Amino acid sequence: MRDSRIRRLIVVTFTAFLLWSAETPVASATVGIGHSWGQTVYVAAYSHIVAAQGGRKFPITSTLVVRNTDLESTISVTAVDYRDSQGGHLRQMMQEPTLLGPLASTEFALKESDETGGHSPSFIVRWEADEEVNAPVIEVLLIGKSGTHGLSFVGRAWVIEEASAPERDARPRVPTN
Repeated sequence: MRDSRIRRLIVVTFTAFLLWSAETPVASATVGIGHSWGQTVYVAAYSHIVAAQGGRKFPITSTLVVRNTDLESTISVTAVDYRDSQGGHLRQMMQEPTLLGPLASTEFALKESDETGGHSPSFIVRWEADEEVNAPVIEVLLIGKSGTHGLSFVGRAWVIEEASAPERDARPRVPTN
């Protein structure tokens, strides 16, 4: 009996992974090497998943991860806002900008018990750079368990606003002798 449950869990997890990897569109920030001065990115999350049989809830832990994919440049994560299912602002996940050096990452976690955002909360992530850089990978890892069942998947992210290059000082330069 136990072996059949384990096999079923493995099959369900593997099937879910195959469906996700074949069907899940990803943010333009995570496809190839896009160059940008900064972006505002929407990241979908969940507080729980409802099982089809019996309507049982699987509580979910959400971990938002921002990964600088640039080999040479630093980016600044300027804001991470947590929003509820209706789009209302709940809280800022950071107090001051976070600098991410080349290939560095940072994370922001919501506890499994945090249901303040409702069923389908979201994050709004803003980042910027002093020069055009490779856009970061921004995703949310969702993990849940109930009894002997567990699940994990990666949440979607979408670029909703692209920053333009900052305006440079337009005054002519005076040569120095």
